[in-house]
Amino acid sequence: MRIELRNISKSYGDLKVIENFSATLDSGKIYQIAGPSGSGKTTLLNIIMGLVKQDQGTVDPQNIRISAVFQEDRLIESLSAEDNLKACGITGNIREELDKILPLGAARKKVSKLSGGMRRRVCIARAVLAESDLLIMDEPFSGIDEQNLINVIQYIMAHKKDRVLTITSHANIADMFGEDISVLKL
Repeated sequence: MRIELRNISKSYGDLKVIENFSATLDSGKIYQIAGPSGSGKTTLLNIIMGLVKQDQGTVDPQNIRISAVFQEDRLIESLSAEDNLKACGITGNIREELDKILPLGAARKKVSKLSGGMRRRVCIARAVLAESDLLIMDEPFSGIDEQNLINVIQYIMAHKKDRVLTITSHANIADMFGEDISVLKL
């Protein structure tokens, strides 16, 4: 799969957030979308996902399957971690998958009882276990301590398959992933 972003521009009133941004995203590759706060990283991801309409430019193809980790957790507080994934149509041995990145037993707890870092890991599992062509992660590692971060990155890589993976992060993720990562600057 190849995703083409051509001359994407977006303004909010007089504020130009993205101006004539173009990139090609290829299957199996990892892309870091980099830029200072307010440079349009999240806006670009939202345009790719079809959640925000660009002022000009194109995203091709438009009918791709996308799974995402948003900046906000977007979890159902009254459900367990396991049931949050089931609610998204994820099947298989969900508890076993969650046990790979959460403390044992946490998969059965309501997400309202989980720490911020554990909640982020639930969001990451939800995104990587969903069937998709494009995996988008917007600041996925916030709240995850360094010890768990290594495990989470290994988990992502074990489940990445041949998908396009895009990540926004203020950290240098190439060092974390140990992979050849293309940096797209906004």
